[in-house]
Amino acid sequence: DPTSITRHDFVETNGDNFAITIPVLARIVWQLFTYDSPVIVEQFHWIAYWYLCCIFVAMTN
Repeated sequence: DPTSITRHDFVETNGDNFAITIPVLARIVWQLFTYDSPVIVEQFHWIAYWYLCCIFVAMTN
């Protein structure tokens, strides 16, 4: 049934994709809480890249 996806909520539809991003997001949070400010500034482009990648993966099915 092609329309069955419309009868489910976000978590039911994208739960597997969102679950994949949890370890990456947990590492980002750990980095932001434990690293010194100069290290965060130096690695910010990678942190932003992985954060946006996780958002993209979580929203796709």
